Amino acid sequence: MDLKDMILVTENDRGTETNMLMTLDDYKSFIAIDDMSELAENLLQLGRTLGEADNFTEYYRAANVTVSARFCLDDIQLGHFLQGFYNDSKEFRFDKEASSSECVAKLKEIGMTDKGWVDDFNLHYEMENRSFERGQTFHNFNDHDYMVLEALSPRNLVVMDMKSGSLTIALGATEYKRYPKDEKPTKDNTTIGVSWEHGIYLGSTLSTTNFKAYKREYGTPEKIEDIYDYRAKLKQKFYFYQDMSKDDDVPKKLQNDFLHQMYEDFGTIEEDCFYDRLEDAYARIKEPEKEETQKQERTQEMPEFSVTVTPYEREGSNIKGLARIYFENSFIVNNINIVQGKEKIFVSMPSYKTKQVDEQGKPIYQDVCYPVTKDFREKLYNEIISEYEKAKDKSNENARESAEKHHGNPDKEKDKEATPFR
Repeated sequence: MDLKDMILVTENDRGTETNMLMTLDDYKSFIAIDDMSELAENLLQLGRTLGEADNFTEYYRAANVTVSARFCLDDIQLGHFLQGFYNDSKEFRFDKEASSSECVAKLKEIGMTDKGWVDDFNLHYEMENRSFERGQTFHNFNDHDYMVLEALSPRNLVVMDMKSGSLTIALGATEYKRYPKDEKPTKDNTTIGVSWEHGIYLGSTLSTTNFKAYKREYGTPEKIEDIYDYRAKLKQKFYFYQDMSKDDDVPKKLQNDFLHQMYEDFGTIEEDCFYDRLEDAYARIKEPEKEETQKQERTQEMPEFSVTVTPYEREGSNIKGLARIYFENSFIVNNINIVQGKEKIFVSMPSYKTKQVDEQGKPIYQDVCYPVTKDFREKLYNEIISEYEKAKDKSNENARESAEKHHGNPDKEKDKEATPFR
């Protein structure tokens, strides 16, 4: 069974409190409500505890006998319940015999005693071989979900609690498979979780988190081979911020923090603007390099070329046309796509799928061929887009002429009726 299917039940009989763990069916039998409308109301109140932290529903079963109950939130709340955190008196007991057998078995499965303590002595931990990357989520043995914001090194991470939004540096993070020592691991008795040797709490404000400083202190320096590698890392970081700002599982405050951090790092939150700035920065970086060579390239005559474009329309596709380039009638480049972006169309050169993937697990593509100079790129791309517009207009005109041929032109027919003789 899942912990969230377990019901925490306390019976207060004239001041004597007894704690029990029950399934829903056993709970209904225990409270023994005959009136169906009253039972439905009680179960409705019980169901509402799923979205509340510490509230219990109460039912007066008999004179001086009160039953308090709620669905279990996680193993931390279960431990607190068994330790008496929710009891009015320190004098309470746990009734194992009155508890559901499934719930008692669940206690053994997660290694928790009926006193609310995890008995690691009776549990076996088996290390799993897992690598951590930015954007991944994982579960820990305290029943919390975390997201990796930055992998400082293979086992040192900056993580975010998906529920509270709090940030922590997890040092020595490792994934384990946990199950009882005297049993073989099965799907029912095995729990997968991540634990770390030491944690440094950072609060819950993303903008004050100095990832570079933590990288220097706890991480492995990144190796950036060239400008292309650096550009790829900037793209990964931009899209990570963008995805987190739109992720409904991320607290709203953190979504806004990611947008703020995106603007701080890139000066914009718009994708088109980001790419324009990336291209401008690339051009500025390359300008001082080999000035004499670049001067010769600027004066060098550009190769002659011609372009043919076929408009391409298919529902659900953002590809609007396919282009072919003829260089001086001696060399042809095929498979050039005209793609509809958010605001305008752009040219996508032929590319191949690399073995690398981004944060979403999607493959990264690399251009097979591309213009080297800015001037030639602008000339080539403008020519392709211009030919696409011409081809699209011609295609639309042909479609209209074909429609008129098959269905006739109403205006022309009207003129003929008005002037039968000329």
